[in-house]
Amino acid sequence: MNRLSFAMPPGVSARTTVCEALFRQLLSASRAFYLDADRPGEATVYLQSTSGVLLPGDEALLSISCATGAQARVVGATSTVVHGGRDFAPAKQHVAITCAAHSTLVYSPSPIVVLGDATIESSVSVDLVDDAVAIVVDGFYGHDRDDHIGPHRVVANSIEVRRDGKLLWLERSHITHDTLVPQGLVAILGHANTALEAALDAALNATKWPPDTHVGIGQLPNSAGLIARFTAAAPAALALVDRVVGVASKTICSADGPLV
Repeated sequence: MNRLSFAMPPGVSARTTVCEALFRQLLSASRAFYLDADRPGEATVYLQSTSGVLLPGDEALLSISCATGAQARVVGATSTVVHGGRDFAPAKQHVAITCAAHSTLVYSPSPIVVLGDATIESSVSVDLVDDAVAIVVDGFYGHDRDDHIGPHRVVANSIEVRRDGKLLWLERSHITHDTLVPQGLVAILGHANTALEAALDAALNATKWPPDTHVGIGQLPNSAGLIARFTAAAPAALALVDRVVGVASKTICSADGPLV
């Protein structure tokens, strides 16, 4: 299991630090950067696959934890490409996120690229404590190499969210198709109100989306938060998901703490 942990040392001007970065297989991470002038204590870490690919039978496991008061952002440096193979064993990617009280985390990996004959099992689990907030991005799209048009590709995806041990939201999807349109979501977990929904709606309406891009915003069950979903004709549209992440983090976060 690869592990990445953040902590907030005591002190008025303290910055969130990486207190553990243990990477043994398939993944690597950068040092912490402090890039947001409005949130000088927020640590940003770039995450990437060491080889850039997941092969059949590969299993990438990652645990991300934020201690009390920590403010962190984990961003994908490059997309991971999932390959197929003769044994057709699925590649697997599992991310477990834990956020303690008064902490915020933005987990925004690059979209997964699934080749024509590949199978990927992907899951994200989020455990929030008290008033913790997490913004989670998930996206993928299909791609066929010029020399190999696969008969099908399979994407099995799940997201599970708990607060204080109580299950709030569980979503599973299983897609089997010869084509896989670019699609993704942004889940704002632990914080949802009309002001945030209005801010997201305004940002989406002000964005010039590529043709055949479809976007929707809705409430998650059990007051788990808000979700924005995207489908598009071209992968470039998924880059605009960052606009939603930016509006959400700016609306609900401040330099002094996780909630406005």
